[in-house]
Amino acid sequence: MNKTPIYVIAGCLVGISILAGLSGCDVRKQVSVDIPPSVANAIGVSADSNLKEAQVAWEDWQVWVERESAKFATEIEDASARFAMLNSVTDMGLQALETQAGSIPGGALLVSGLTFASGLMLRRPGDKKRQDDLAAKVAELGGENV
Repeated sequence: MNKTPIYVIAGCLVGISILAGLSGCDVRKQVSVDIPPSVANAIGVSADSNLKEAQVAWEDWQVWVERESAKFATEIEDASARFAMLNSVTDMGLQALETQAGSIPGGALLVSGLTFASGLMLRRPGDKKRQDDLAAKVAELGGENV
């Protein structure tokens, strides 16, 4: 009796059993994914996770980005509205001064001088850093009276 067909059938059954067992396993848990640390910190997950957790983290990341983008857009809109209001108030004040300045001798020079002085008092980009650097130098030199 030839036992080769029996071995082939038994091998096929063992192979099918192994494949059926593997198909029931969640292999996504075995595949590791490195989530960037900044993303992991933003959404509150571990930087080392598996593929299954990474897909959930991706969805959380998308929701976080949309939410933070909406907050940022709202802040920009609010700041733009405040700027427009301040700009219109300033323009109205200057227009009122210009109409009355003509009746005062030297009024045009007065308006120009006041405009220049107010421009000097506005903060420029980098003023805070310059102030911090100056304070650090004063502290380094050893006192507040330098």
